[in-house]
Amino acid sequence: MPRKVKNMEHKGIARKAVTAGLAAAMALSMAFTPAVALAAPGATGQITVTADSGDNASTKYSAYQIFAGDVVDKDGSKTVANIAWANDSVRTAVVNAIKAEDSSYADPTDASASAQQAAEFINAHITGTNNTTILDNASFGNKLADAVDGIADKTTVTPGTAASLPEGYYLIVTADVNGKVDQNGTSPIFAIVGGSAVTVKEKTTVPTVEKQIKDDDAANFGKAASSELGKKLDYQITGTVASNLATYNTYYYAFKDTPSAGLDIDQSTIHVTIDGTEVDPSSYTVAATPGSLSVEFQDLKAAKNTKGAAISVNATSKVVLTYQASLNANSVIASQDNPNEVHVEYSNNPNTDQHGFTKPDKVKDYTYKLGLVKKDKQNQSRALSGAKFTLQVKNADNTSGDNGKYVQADGSLGNTAHEFTTGTDGTISVDHIDAGTYTVKETVAPKGYEPVSDFDVTITDNTKDMSTADDALTLSAASTGSQDVKTSADANKGTVTIMVSDVKNNGLPLTGQSGLMVTVLVGGAIVAASATAMAKRKKSARE
Repeated sequence: MPRKVKNMEHKGIARKAVTAGLAAAMALSMAFTPAVALAAPGATGQITVTADSGDNASTKYSAYQIFAGDVVDKDGSKTVANIAWANDSVRTAVVNAIKAEDSSYADPTDASASAQQAAEFINAHITGTNNTTILDNASFGNKLADAVDGIADKTTVTPGTAASLPEGYYLIVTADVNGKVDQNGTSPIFAIVGGSAVTVKEKTTVPTVEKQIKDDDAANFGKAASSELGKKLDYQITGTVASNLATYNTYYYAFKDTPSAGLDIDQSTIHVTIDGTEVDPSSYTVAATPGSLSVEFQDLKAAKNTKGAAISVNATSKVVLTYQASLNANSVIASQDNPNEVHVEYSNNPNTDQHGFTKPDKVKDYTYKLGLVKKDKQNQSRALSGAKFTLQVKNADNTSGDNGKYVQADGSLGNTAHEFTTGTDGTISVDHIDAGTYTVKETVAPKGYEPVSDFDVTITDNTKDMSTADDALTLSAASTGSQDVKTSADANKGTVTIMVSDVKNNGLPLTGQSGLMVTVLVGGAIVAASATAMAKRKKSARE
Protein backbone atom coordinates (compact mmCIF):
# COMPACT_ATOMS: atom_id res chain seq x y z
CA MET A 1 0.00 0.00 0.00
CA PRO A 2 1.23 3.57 -0.58
CA ARG A 3 2.63 5.30 2.46
CA LYS A 4 2.73 8.93 3.53
CA VAL A 5 6.04 10.76 3.33
CA LYS A 6 7.37 12.96 6.12
CA ASN A 7 10.48 15.13 5.62
CA MET A 8 11.24 13.15 2.47
CA GLU A 9 11.44 9.98 4.57
CA HIS A 10 9.05 7.01 4.35
CA LYS A 11 7.05 6.38 7.48
CA GLY A 12 7.57 2.94 8.94
CA ILE A 13 5.19 2.53 11.84
CA ALA A 14 2.02 0.68 12.47
CA ARG A 15 0.07 0.86 15.68
CA LYS A 16 1.16 3.23 18.39
CA ALA A 17 0.29 3.18 22.09
CA VAL A 18 1.39 5.07 25.19
CA THR A 19 3.29 2.95 27.68
CA ALA A 20 4.68 5.53 30.06
CA GLY A 21 2.36 8.51 30.45
CA LEU A 22 4.01 11.75 29.50
CA ALA A 23 2.79 13.47 32.61
CA ALA A 24 4.81 10.96 34.62
CA ALA A 25 7.57 10.03 32.21
CA MET A 26 8.14 13.64 31.25
CA ALA A 27 8.95 14.71 34.79
CA LEU A 28 11.58 16.92 33.20
CA SER A 29 13.85 19.00 35.36
CA MET A 30 13.78 22.67 34.52
CA ALA A 31 17.51 22.76 35.00
CA PHE A 32 19.63 22.52 31.87
CA THR A 33 23.09 23.42 30.68
CA PRO A 34 22.80 26.46 28.40
CA ALA A 35 26.04 25.66 26.67
CA VAL A 36 24.72 22.32 25.39
CA ALA A 37 23.12 22.78 21.99
CA LEU A 38 22.91 19.20 20.81
CA ALA A 39 23.46 15.88 22.54
CA ALA A 40 26.98 14.84 23.39
CA PRO A 41 28.10 11.25 23.92
CA GLY A 42 27.29 10.12 27.44
CA ALA A 43 25.81 7.36 29.56
CA THR A 44 23.48 4.73 28.17
CA GLY A 45 20.41 2.98 29.51
CA GLN A 46 18.51 -0.16 28.63
CA ILE A 47 14.95 -0.54 27.35
CA THR A 48 13.01 -3.68 26.43
CA VAL A 49 9.82 -3.63 24.36
CA THR A 50 7.57 -6.67 24.71
CA ALA A 51 5.11 -7.76 22.03
CA ASP A 52 1.48 -8.16 23.02
CA SER A 53 -0.07 -10.68 20.64
CA GLY A 54 -0.19 -12.35 17.25
CA ASP A 55 3.06 -12.66 15.37
CA ASN A 56 4.31 -9.33 16.64
CA ALA A 57 7.20 -11.11 18.32
CA SER A 58 8.87 -10.96 14.91
CA THR A 59 8.10 -7.26 14.45
CA LYS A 60 10.84 -4.66 14.77
CA TYR A 61 10.53 -1.29 16.49
CA SER A 62 12.10 2.05 15.66
CA ALA A 63 13.39 4.15 18.57
CA TYR A 64 13.72 7.90 17.91
CA GLN A 65 15.64 9.94 20.47
CA ILE A 66 13.93 13.30 20.89
CA PHE A 67 15.89 14.73 23.81
CA ALA A 68 19.24 13.83 25.30
CA GLY A 69 19.99 14.51 28.95
CA ASP A 70 21.11 13.18 32.28
CA VAL A 71 18.57 10.68 33.63
CA VAL A 72 18.10 10.10 37.33
CA ASP A 73 15.77 7.65 39.13
CA LYS A 74 13.94 9.48 41.89
CA ASP A 75 10.90 8.54 43.97
CA GLY A 76 9.78 5.84 41.56
CA SER A 77 10.05 8.02 38.45
CA LYS A 78 12.73 9.35 36.15
CA THR A 79 13.83 12.92 35.60
CA VAL A 80 15.90 14.36 32.79
CA ALA A 81 18.32 17.20 33.42
CA ASN A 82 20.53 19.12 30.99
CA ILE A 83 18.04 18.64 28.16
CA ALA A 84 19.31 18.92 24.60
CA TRP A 85 17.96 18.09 21.17
CA ALA A 86 19.08 14.68 19.97
CA ASN A 87 19.75 16.08 16.48
CA ASP A 88 18.71 18.85 14.11
CA SER A 89 16.19 16.68 12.24
CA VAL A 90 14.23 15.85 15.36
CA ARG A 91 14.29 19.50 16.43
CA THR A 92 12.76 20.54 13.12
CA ALA A 93 10.10 17.82 13.26
CA VAL A 94 9.07 18.57 16.87
CA VAL A 95 9.01 22.34 16.47
CA ASN A 96 6.88 22.03 13.33
CA ALA A 97 4.42 19.79 15.21
CA ILE A 98 4.23 22.32 18.05
CA LYS A 99 3.64 25.21 15.65
CA ALA A 100 0.87 23.23 13.95
CA GLU A 101 -0.75 22.87 17.36
CA ASP A 102 -0.11 26.49 18.43
CA SER A 103 0.51 28.98 15.65
CA SER A 104 1.81 31.56 18.15
CA TYR A 105 4.68 29.34 19.25
CA ALA A 106 8.13 30.86 18.67
CA ASP A 107 11.18 28.63 18.70
CA PRO A 108 14.19 30.20 20.47
CA THR A 109 17.31 30.54 18.37
CA ASP A 110 19.47 29.03 21.08
CA ALA A 111 19.35 25.25 20.75
CA SER A 112 19.38 24.57 24.49
CA ALA A 113 16.60 27.04 25.16
CA SER A 114 14.71 25.57 22.22
CA ALA A 115 14.94 22.05 23.70
CA GLN A 116 13.88 23.19 27.17
CA GLN A 117 10.91 25.18 25.84
CA ALA A 118 9.78 22.32 23.61
CA ALA A 119 9.95 19.93 26.57
CA GLU A 120 7.78 22.26 28.62
CA PHE A 121 5.23 22.49 25.78
CA ILE A 122 5.08 18.71 25.43
CA ASN A 123 4.68 18.27 29.17
CA ALA A 124 1.81 20.77 29.22
CA HIS A 125 -0.04 19.38 26.22
CA ILE A 126 0.13 15.66 26.92
CA THR A 127 -1.55 15.13 30.26
CA GLY A 128 -3.62 12.53 32.06
CA THR A 129 -1.82 9.60 30.47
CA ASN A 130 -0.50 6.40 32.00
CA ASN A 131 1.04 3.13 30.91
CA THR A 132 -2.24 1.85 29.44
CA THR A 133 -3.32 4.99 27.57
CA ILE A 134 -4.12 4.70 23.87
CA LEU A 135 -3.52 8.06 22.23
CA ASP A 136 -6.41 9.39 20.20
CA ASN A 137 -5.66 10.23 16.60
CA ALA A 138 -6.43 13.91 17.19
CA SER A 139 -4.24 14.18 20.29
CA PHE A 140 -1.06 16.22 20.27
CA GLY A 141 0.91 13.17 21.37
CA ASN A 142 -0.12 11.29 18.25
CA LYS A 143 0.61 14.31 16.06
CA LEU A 144 4.04 14.59 17.63
CA ALA A 145 4.74 10.94 16.93
CA ASP A 146 3.53 11.36 13.38
CA ALA A 147 5.94 14.25 12.89
CA VAL A 148 8.99 12.49 14.33
CA ASP A 149 8.42 9.08 12.78
CA GLY A 150 10.24 8.87 9.48
CA ILE A 151 13.35 10.91 10.18
CA ALA A 152 16.57 9.14 9.32
CA ASP A 153 18.18 9.02 12.76
CA LYS A 154 16.67 6.01 14.55
CA THR A 155 17.65 2.76 16.25
CA THR A 156 16.06 -0.63 15.55
CA VAL A 157 14.79 -2.47 18.62
CA THR A 158 13.95 -6.19 18.68
CA PRO A 159 10.95 -7.31 20.79
CA GLY A 160 11.93 -8.98 24.03
CA THR A 161 15.59 -8.00 23.73
CA ALA A 162 17.11 -5.24 25.85
CA ALA A 163 18.48 -2.41 23.73
CA SER A 164 21.25 -0.10 24.97
CA LEU A 165 20.50 3.49 24.02
CA PRO A 166 22.00 6.85 24.96
CA GLU A 167 20.17 8.39 27.91
CA GLY A 168 17.25 10.61 27.04
CA TYR A 169 13.61 10.86 26.02
CA TYR A 170 12.42 8.55 23.21
CA LEU A 171 9.55 7.85 20.86
CA ILE A 172 9.17 4.16 20.01
CA VAL A 173 6.99 3.00 17.13
CA THR A 174 6.64 -0.18 15.12
CA ALA A 175 8.71 -0.56 11.99
CA ASP A 176 7.19 -1.45 8.62
CA VAL A 177 4.45 -4.10 8.82
CA ASN A 178 2.79 -3.41 5.48
CA GLY A 179 1.25 -6.56 4.00
CA LYS A 180 2.13 -8.68 7.03
CA VAL A 181 -0.14 -11.42 8.38
CA ASP A 182 -1.21 -11.27 12.03
CA GLN A 183 1.03 -8.31 12.78
CA ASN A 184 0.04 -4.93 14.03
CA GLY A 185 1.90 -1.82 15.06
CA THR A 186 1.73 -0.09 18.39
CA SER A 187 0.41 3.33 19.26
CA PRO A 188 3.17 5.82 20.22
CA ILE A 189 5.35 4.77 23.11
CA PHE A 190 7.09 7.67 24.86
CA ALA A 191 9.70 6.60 27.39
CA ILE A 192 12.72 7.90 29.28
CA VAL A 193 15.79 5.68 28.93
CA GLY A 194 18.55 5.83 31.52
CA GLY A 195 19.14 4.93 35.13
CA SER A 196 17.44 1.62 35.92
CA ALA A 197 16.42 -0.61 33.01
CA VAL A 198 13.01 0.09 31.47
CA THR A 199 10.48 -2.43 30.12
CA VAL A 200 7.51 -1.22 28.11
CA LYS A 201 4.74 -3.16 26.41
CA GLU A 202 3.38 -2.38 22.99
CA LYS A 203 -0.16 -1.03 23.03
CA THR A 204 -2.06 -2.96 20.42
CA THR A 205 -3.87 -6.18 19.72
CA VAL A 206 -4.05 -8.01 16.43
CA PRO A 207 -7.53 -8.20 14.85
CA THR A 208 -8.99 -11.67 14.47
CA VAL A 209 -11.66 -13.32 12.33
CA GLU A 210 -13.84 -16.37 12.90
CA LYS A 211 -16.08 -18.03 10.34
CA GLN A 212 -19.00 -20.34 11.17
CA ILE A 213 -21.75 -22.21 9.36
CA LYS A 214 -25.15 -23.42 10.55
CA ASP A 215 -27.17 -26.45 9.49
CA ASP A 216 -30.39 -24.51 8.94
CA ASP A 217 -32.46 -24.88 12.11
CA ALA A 218 -29.54 -26.17 14.18
CA ALA A 219 -29.31 -24.43 17.54
CA ASN A 220 -25.81 -23.06 17.05
CA PHE A 221 -23.27 -22.15 14.41
CA GLY A 222 -20.32 -24.51 13.98
CA LYS A 223 -17.33 -25.27 11.78
CA ALA A 224 -19.01 -27.70 9.38
CA ALA A 225 -22.38 -28.68 7.93
CA SER A 226 -23.87 -30.95 5.30
CA SER A 227 -26.51 -30.19 2.70
CA GLU A 228 -28.02 -31.23 -0.59
CA LEU A 229 -27.70 -29.38 -3.87
CA GLY A 230 -29.30 -25.93 -3.79
CA LYS A 231 -29.95 -25.85 -0.05
CA LYS A 232 -29.17 -22.42 1.41
CA LEU A 233 -27.16 -22.48 4.61
CA ASP A 234 -26.34 -19.59 6.94
CA TYR A 235 -22.76 -18.32 7.18
CA GLN A 236 -21.49 -15.97 9.90
CA ILE A 237 -18.14 -14.16 9.97
CA THR A 238 -17.09 -12.28 13.11
CA GLY A 239 -14.16 -9.88 13.07
CA THR A 240 -12.50 -7.84 15.81
CA VAL A 241 -10.58 -4.58 15.54
CA ALA A 242 -7.32 -3.32 16.99
CA SER A 243 -7.31 -2.20 20.62
CA ASN A 244 -5.71 1.09 19.58
CA LEU A 245 -8.44 1.91 17.08
CA ALA A 246 -8.64 5.43 18.51
CA THR A 247 -5.16 6.22 17.19
CA TYR A 248 -6.32 5.86 13.60
CA ASN A 249 -7.82 8.76 11.70
CA THR A 250 -9.54 6.34 9.32
CA TYR A 251 -9.68 2.56 9.61
CA TYR A 252 -9.84 0.40 6.51
CA TYR A 253 -11.58 -2.92 7.15
CA ALA A 254 -12.59 -5.58 4.64
CA PHE A 255 -13.79 -9.17 4.74
CA LYS A 256 -12.07 -11.13 1.97
CA ASP A 257 -14.02 -14.34 1.41
CA THR A 258 -12.94 -17.14 -0.93
CA PRO A 259 -15.76 -19.65 -1.40
CA SER A 260 -14.92 -22.78 -3.35
CA ALA A 261 -16.22 -23.30 -6.89
CA GLY A 262 -18.98 -25.50 -5.49
CA LEU A 263 -20.61 -22.66 -3.52
CA ASP A 264 -22.98 -19.93 -4.69
CA ILE A 265 -23.38 -16.90 -2.41
CA ASP A 266 -26.75 -15.15 -2.44
CA GLN A 267 -25.74 -11.48 -2.39
CA SER A 268 -29.27 -10.40 -1.48
CA THR A 269 -28.78 -12.03 1.93
CA ILE A 270 -25.63 -10.07 2.86
CA HIS A 271 -25.92 -8.14 6.12
CA VAL A 272 -23.32 -6.44 8.32
CA THR A 273 -23.72 -5.48 11.97
CA ILE A 274 -21.42 -3.68 14.38
CA ASP A 275 -22.07 -4.63 17.99
CA GLY A 276 -25.52 -5.82 16.97
CA THR A 277 -26.51 -2.68 15.04
CA GLU A 278 -27.37 -3.16 11.37
CA VAL A 279 -25.00 -1.22 9.12
CA ASP A 280 -26.48 0.65 6.19
CA PRO A 281 -25.19 -0.85 2.91
CA SER A 282 -24.04 2.61 1.81
CA SER A 283 -21.25 2.34 4.40
CA TYR A 284 -19.56 -0.52 2.57
CA THR A 285 -19.13 -1.94 -0.91
CA VAL A 286 -19.73 -5.52 -2.04
CA ALA A 287 -17.77 -7.08 -4.87
CA ALA A 288 -18.49 -10.67 -5.88
CA THR A 289 -17.01 -12.87 -8.59
CA PRO A 290 -16.87 -16.67 -8.83
CA GLY A 291 -14.67 -17.77 -5.96
CA SER A 292 -14.43 -14.33 -4.35
CA LEU A 293 -16.49 -12.06 -2.12
CA SER A 294 -15.28 -8.74 -0.71
CA VAL A 295 -17.22 -6.62 1.78
CA GLU A 296 -15.15 -3.47 2.20
CA PHE A 297 -15.24 -0.44 4.52
CA GLN A 298 -12.98 2.39 3.43
CA ASP A 299 -13.45 3.75 6.95
CA LEU A 300 -15.08 1.53 9.53
CA LYS A 301 -15.14 4.42 11.99
CA ALA A 302 -17.52 6.28 9.65
CA ALA A 303 -20.11 3.47 9.47
CA LYS A 304 -23.77 4.48 9.78
CA ASN A 305 -26.88 2.56 10.76
CA THR A 306 -29.92 2.11 8.53
CA LYS A 307 -31.33 5.44 9.76
CA GLY A 308 -28.19 7.33 8.78
CA ALA A 309 -26.87 7.83 12.30
CA ALA A 310 -23.21 7.22 13.12
CA ILE A 311 -22.35 3.92 14.79
CA SER A 312 -19.93 4.13 17.68
CA VAL A 313 -16.99 1.85 16.89
CA ASN A 314 -14.48 1.23 19.66
CA ALA A 315 -11.61 -1.07 20.56
CA THR A 316 -13.93 -3.88 21.68
CA SER A 317 -16.34 -3.70 18.74
CA LYS A 318 -17.25 -6.80 16.76
CA VAL A 319 -18.09 -6.61 13.08
CA VAL A 320 -20.33 -9.44 11.90
CA LEU A 321 -21.00 -10.38 8.27
CA THR A 322 -23.79 -12.85 7.51
CA TYR A 323 -25.08 -14.33 4.26
CA GLN A 324 -26.53 -17.50 2.78
CA ALA A 325 -24.83 -19.81 0.29
CA SER A 326 -25.75 -23.08 -1.39
CA LEU A 327 -23.97 -25.94 -3.11
CA ASN A 328 -24.02 -26.01 -6.89
CA ALA A 329 -23.26 -28.71 -9.46
CA ASN A 330 -19.52 -28.08 -9.05
CA SER A 331 -19.56 -29.07 -5.39
CA VAL A 332 -17.39 -32.03 -4.51
CA ILE A 333 -18.42 -35.11 -2.58
CA ALA A 334 -17.76 -35.58 1.12
CA SER A 335 -14.21 -35.86 2.40
CA GLN A 336 -12.98 -33.52 -0.33
CA ASP A 337 -15.53 -31.08 1.17
CA ASN A 338 -16.45 -27.61 -0.05
CA PRO A 339 -14.37 -25.13 1.96
CA ASN A 340 -15.14 -21.46 2.45
CA GLU A 341 -12.20 -19.42 3.77
CA VAL A 342 -12.01 -15.81 4.90
CA HIS A 343 -9.48 -13.30 6.18
CA VAL A 344 -9.75 -9.64 7.15
CA GLU A 345 -7.62 -6.95 5.57
CA TYR A 346 -7.27 -3.98 7.90
CA SER A 347 -5.32 -0.79 8.57
CA ASN A 348 -2.31 -1.79 10.63
CA ASN A 349 -0.33 1.43 10.72
CA PRO A 350 -1.77 4.64 12.18
CA ASN A 351 -1.12 7.74 10.06
CA THR A 352 -0.15 5.65 7.01
CA ASP A 353 -1.95 3.67 4.33
CA GLN A 354 -0.41 0.36 5.34
CA HIS A 355 -2.65 -2.70 5.55
CA GLY A 356 -2.24 -6.05 7.23
CA PHE A 357 -4.10 -9.35 7.18
CA THR A 358 -5.54 -11.66 9.79
CA LYS A 359 -4.82 -15.35 9.72
CA PRO A 360 -7.55 -17.03 7.66
CA ASP A 361 -10.39 -19.08 9.08
CA LYS A 362 -12.62 -21.54 7.25
CA VAL A 363 -15.68 -23.75 7.40
CA LYS A 364 -16.81 -26.70 5.28
CA ASP A 365 -20.05 -27.87 3.72
CA TYR A 366 -20.23 -31.60 2.97
CA THR A 367 -22.48 -33.42 0.54
CA TYR A 368 -22.79 -37.12 -0.28
CA LYS A 369 -23.38 -39.64 -3.05
CA LEU A 370 -26.10 -42.30 -2.81
CA GLY A 371 -25.83 -45.51 -4.79
CA LEU A 372 -28.48 -48.25 -5.02
CA VAL A 373 -27.67 -51.71 -6.36
CA LYS A 374 -30.51 -54.04 -7.43
CA LYS A 375 -29.82 -57.80 -7.51
CA ASP A 376 -31.51 -61.18 -7.61
CA LYS A 377 -31.82 -62.48 -4.06
CA GLN A 378 -30.99 -66.08 -5.02
CA ASN A 379 -28.27 -65.10 -7.49
CA GLN A 380 -26.34 -62.06 -6.26
CA SER A 381 -24.25 -61.99 -9.41
CA ARG A 382 -27.35 -61.13 -11.43
CA ALA A 383 -27.97 -57.38 -11.68
CA LEU A 384 -31.56 -56.34 -12.24
CA SER A 385 -32.35 -53.50 -14.60
CA GLY A 386 -35.60 -51.65 -15.02
CA ALA A 387 -36.46 -51.31 -11.34
CA LYS A 388 -37.88 -47.91 -10.40
CA PHE A 389 -37.48 -46.18 -7.04
CA THR A 390 -38.43 -42.92 -5.35
CA LEU A 391 -36.56 -41.31 -2.44
CA GLN A 392 -38.64 -39.23 -0.06
CA VAL A 393 -37.34 -37.22 2.91
CA LYS A 394 -38.77 -38.64 6.12
CA ASN A 395 -36.62 -36.83 8.67
CA ALA A 396 -34.41 -34.08 7.28
CA ASP A 397 -30.95 -33.65 8.76
CA ASN A 398 -31.40 -29.92 9.13
CA THR A 399 -34.78 -28.44 8.25
CA SER A 400 -38.05 -30.13 9.18
CA GLY A 401 -39.67 -28.12 6.39
CA ASP A 402 -38.00 -30.47 3.92
CA ASN A 403 -39.83 -33.51 5.29
CA GLY A 404 -42.04 -35.07 2.63
CA LYS A 405 -40.05 -33.69 -0.29
CA TYR A 406 -38.53 -35.95 -2.93
CA VAL A 407 -34.95 -36.30 -4.07
CA GLN A 408 -34.58 -35.12 -7.65
CA ALA A 409 -32.18 -36.39 -10.31
CA ASP A 410 -29.50 -33.81 -9.39
CA GLY A 411 -29.77 -34.37 -5.62
CA SER A 412 -31.90 -31.32 -4.89
CA LEU A 413 -35.31 -31.62 -3.25
CA GLY A 414 -38.68 -31.06 -4.90
CA ASN A 415 -42.38 -31.55 -4.24
CA THR A 416 -42.89 -34.02 -7.10
CA ALA A 417 -41.68 -37.60 -6.90
CA HIS A 418 -38.83 -38.45 -9.25
CA GLU A 419 -38.39 -42.07 -10.30
CA PHE A 420 -34.86 -43.40 -10.53
CA THR A 421 -34.44 -46.41 -12.85
CA THR A 422 -31.73 -49.05 -12.51
CA GLY A 423 -29.54 -49.42 -15.58
CA THR A 424 -28.18 -52.56 -17.17
CA ASP A 425 -25.71 -52.83 -14.31
CA GLY A 426 -28.60 -52.75 -11.83
CA THR A 427 -27.53 -49.47 -10.24
CA ILE A 428 -28.87 -46.03 -9.46
CA SER A 429 -26.57 -43.13 -8.50
CA VAL A 430 -27.43 -39.64 -7.26
CA ASP A 431 -24.91 -36.99 -6.17
CA HIS A 432 -25.22 -34.06 -3.75
CA ILE A 433 -27.60 -35.44 -1.13
CA ASP A 434 -27.70 -34.55 2.54
CA ALA A 435 -27.59 -36.66 5.66
CA GLY A 436 -30.98 -37.58 7.14
CA THR A 437 -33.62 -40.30 6.86
CA TYR A 438 -35.18 -41.20 3.51
CA THR A 439 -38.06 -43.53 2.65
CA VAL A 440 -37.22 -45.66 -0.38
CA LYS A 441 -40.12 -47.05 -2.40
CA GLU A 442 -39.77 -49.53 -5.26
CA THR A 443 -42.54 -48.36 -7.56
CA VAL A 444 -41.82 -50.85 -10.36
CA ALA A 445 -40.06 -54.19 -9.92
CA PRO A 446 -38.10 -55.88 -12.71
CA LYS A 447 -40.18 -58.27 -14.79
CA GLY A 448 -40.66 -61.57 -13.00
CA TYR A 449 -39.76 -60.18 -9.57
CA GLU A 450 -41.64 -59.01 -6.53
CA PRO A 451 -40.90 -55.45 -5.28
CA VAL A 452 -39.39 -55.08 -1.83
CA SER A 453 -41.41 -53.47 0.91
CA ASP A 454 -40.88 -49.75 1.49
CA PHE A 455 -37.86 -49.16 3.73
CA ASP A 456 -36.04 -46.28 5.42
CA VAL A 457 -32.36 -45.40 5.07
CA THR A 458 -30.70 -43.11 7.62
CA ILE A 459 -27.43 -41.35 6.74
CA THR A 460 -25.53 -39.97 9.74
CA ASP A 461 -22.42 -37.76 9.83
CA ASN A 462 -20.52 -35.84 12.51
CA THR A 463 -20.51 -32.36 10.97
CA LYS A 464 -22.42 -30.79 13.86
CA ASP A 465 -19.83 -32.14 16.31
CA MET A 466 -16.74 -30.82 14.52
CA SER A 467 -14.84 -28.29 16.63
CA THR A 468 -12.54 -27.30 13.75
CA ALA A 469 -12.91 -27.41 10.00
CA ASP A 470 -10.02 -29.87 9.86
CA ASP A 471 -11.72 -32.56 11.95
CA ALA A 472 -12.11 -35.91 10.17
CA LEU A 473 -15.50 -36.78 8.71
CA THR A 474 -17.37 -39.85 9.91
CA LEU A 475 -20.25 -41.30 7.90
CA SER A 476 -22.62 -44.21 8.55
CA ALA A 477 -25.86 -45.63 7.12
CA ALA A 478 -28.57 -47.95 8.41
CA SER A 479 -31.87 -49.27 7.06
CA THR A 480 -35.17 -50.42 8.58
CA GLY A 481 -38.33 -51.94 7.13
CA SER A 482 -37.01 -54.75 4.92
CA GLN A 483 -34.76 -57.76 5.45
CA ASP A 484 -33.80 -57.64 1.78
CA VAL A 485 -31.87 -54.36 2.17
CA LYS A 486 -28.30 -53.84 3.32
CA THR A 487 -26.43 -50.53 3.65
CA SER A 488 -22.81 -49.40 3.87
CA ALA A 489 -20.97 -46.06 3.99
CA ASP A 490 -17.48 -44.84 3.10
CA ALA A 491 -16.47 -41.53 4.69
CA ASN A 492 -13.33 -41.22 2.55
CA LYS A 493 -15.37 -41.38 -0.65
CA GLY A 494 -18.48 -39.80 0.83
CA THR A 495 -20.67 -42.56 -0.52
CA VAL A 496 -23.63 -44.49 0.85
CA THR A 497 -24.53 -47.77 -0.87
CA ILE A 498 -27.88 -49.58 -0.63
CA MET A 499 -28.04 -53.25 -1.68
CA VAL A 500 -31.62 -54.26 -2.58
CA SER A 501 -32.47 -57.90 -3.38
CA ASP A 502 -35.67 -58.87 -5.22
CA VAL A 503 -37.35 -62.27 -5.08
CA LYS A 504 -38.70 -64.01 -8.19
CA ASN A 505 -42.44 -64.62 -8.61
CA ASN A 506 -43.36 -68.27 -7.63
CA GLY A 507 -46.85 -68.64 -9.28
CA LEU A 508 -47.66 -71.91 -11.25
CA PRO A 509 -47.27 -71.61 -15.01
CA LEU A 510 -50.46 -71.02 -17.00
CA THR A 511 -49.53 -73.52 -19.74
CA GLY A 512 -51.78 -76.65 -19.35
CA GLN A 513 -53.75 -75.15 -16.51
CA SER A 514 -57.08 -75.15 -18.37
CA GLY A 515 -56.61 -78.87 -19.28
CA LEU A 516 -55.98 -79.63 -15.66
CA MET A 517 -59.19 -77.90 -14.70
CA VAL A 518 -61.17 -79.85 -17.35
CA THR A 519 -59.73 -83.10 -16.04
CA VAL A 520 -60.65 -82.18 -12.52
CA LEU A 521 -64.14 -81.16 -13.55
CA VAL A 522 -64.73 -84.29 -15.66
CA GLY A 523 -63.45 -86.55 -12.90
CA GLY A 524 -65.75 -84.87 -10.47
CA ALA A 525 -68.74 -85.44 -12.74
CA ILE A 526 -67.95 -89.13 -13.09
CA VAL A 527 -67.67 -89.54 -9.35
CA ALA A 528 -70.95 -87.72 -8.88
CA ALA A 529 -72.71 -89.90 -11.50
CA SER A 530 -71.38 -93.09 -9.93
CA ALA A 531 -72.61 -92.00 -6.54
CA THR A 532 -76.08 -91.31 -7.96
CA ALA A 533 -76.31 -94.73 -9.68
CA MET A 534 -75.25 -96.54 -6.53
CA ALA A 535 -77.86 -94.75 -4.51
CA LYS A 536 -80.58 -95.79 -6.95
CA ARG A 537 -79.54 -99.47 -6.81
CA LYS A 538 -79.64 -99.46 -3.03
CA LYS A 539 -83.14 -98.00 -3.10
CA SER A 540 -84.40 -100.67 -5.56
CA ALA A 541 -83.02 -103.47 -3.41
CA ARG A 542 -84.92 -102.27 -0.36
CA GLU A 543 -88.12 -102.14 -2.27
